[in-house]
Amino acid sequence: MLQLLLNNAELELLDTFETVGHGEILNVKASDEPPATNRFVSQKSARFFATLRGAGSFDKVIVHDSEPAYAENSRTINQLECLVKTKF
Repeated sequence: MLQLLLNNAELELLDTFETVGHGEILNVKASDEPPATNRFVSQKSARFFATLRGAGSFDKVIVHDSEPAYAENSRTINQLECLVKTKF
């Protein structure tokens, strides 16, 4: 477990991971709110939040065992519509 400083939106997202358990969360966006609460999170969750803060948003986050497993974003590469996956 790692200690990470999170904002309220990120804390709600952690709760959503728990509630979903196994499934998908759509249209996840990073919050501009400054982090204010320390929380112990798994290494996967820490990588997820670091990536989300850098990317700004994900079209879809796949949750497995109440943890972010990977995220998907669609974008155009070489004039082709692509679905890019990021594994945590």
